[in-house]
Amino acid sequence: MTTHSGDKDDVASGGAGDLLVMVKVAERCNIDCDYCYMYRGVDQGWRQRPKFLSEPHLDQLVERLIEHRHAFPAARMTLEIHGGEPLLLGKRRTARFFEHLRNRLTEAELAIVTQSNGVLIDTAWLDLYAEFGATLGISCDGPPALHDRHRYDFEKQGTGARVEQAIRLCLSYPQSRRVFNGVLAVIDPNNDPVRILDYFRALGLSDVDFLLPDANFAAPPRHIQAYTHARLLAFLCRGFDAWWALDDPAFHVRIFETFVRGVLGRRSELDAFGGALAPIAVVESDGGYRLLDVLSICKTDASYTGLGLETHALQDFVDLARTRYPEVHAACRQCDAFVACGGGYVAHRFDGESYDNPSFYCNALVGFYRHVRARVNNLSKATRLK
Repeated sequence: MTTHSGDKDDVASGGAGDLLVMVKVAERCNIDCDYCYMYRGVDQGWRQRPKFLSEPHLDQLVERLIEHRHAFPAARMTLEIHGGEPLLLGKRRTARFFEHLRNRLTEAELAIVTQSNGVLIDTAWLDLYAEFGATLGISCDGPPALHDRHRYDFEKQGTGARVEQAIRLCLSYPQSRRVFNGVLAVIDPNNDPVRILDYFRALGLSDVDFLLPDANFAAPPRHIQAYTHARLLAFLCRGFDAWWALDDPAFHVRIFETFVRGVLGRRSELDAFGGALAPIAVVESDGGYRLLDVLSICKTDASYTGLGLETHALQDFVDLARTRYPEVHAACRQCDAFVACGGGYVAHRFDGESYDNPSFYCNALVGFYRHVRARVNNLSKATRLK
């Protein structure tokens, strides 16, 4: 999953009509990350789809969003501009699309967010996003030396320096709070989480998230040297302890906050940790509706629905999607960590034939939950003793 930390929280609770539409405006990318679930996944269907969503399909999407808003006036609705690299659509076509949207749907009626690799961001892009009340986040795995281990261009040159420049530009932009969503970092357990957090904080970031590498029992994270669940657990615990010690309410790390809330009895609404999946509709560059695109790491056409912009309302997709996602593994519901991890991301539960398993990352997630619980309980105990 490459979406920004705040995006899917808004709809993944699955309230009546709540909807997140992830639209693949560009199904090509300008960099070549070695862990990309889309281009390195089992499902290579992107090769047969158009490079860009056509303007007629963009217009049709606007009409479908309006149709959904009329059917569900109180629903929370988010449009996530995605890719590939979504900025490859270009400023002209993006501005046309945003203008069409905003002429019909206000910021209160539809949130527009984007997740970018950052390489193409300039002031003109930020001006465009500010003009239309849209936001963007950047994917960055840490300082350039760490980022460049997995996120490089097609000439195998690292992108970290360019991404850092984009982050600094976003943070210095006069309307930064209105436009910039923060950073997503994919975990490599061989990296130092404290170094990464220190780097992000020194840049001036306030919103960060760590994502588990997209992998499962049939497709383990082969891009990570000597991967073990123990190393992942150590990364999470060490990073959490450093963040916890900061005691800085202005520095948010979503995965850590999610597990703290779990310890306090609050179920996660994130799709990666048990939130509702059906309200997340992926629109591919051919106009087709698909289930979560991360299912491309599982098998070919795992996300295929046969529905699309031209023939079906977005709610038709949601109704079908409710019947397509597997139930959580029965043993997970009895686990003390379930309140935080939700049984894990559906794509991470696949074993080559079935999704009826705990997460590939189960051992690390359970260990991390118990680590967080101990820290929270110790704080509660210390507070009571004062």
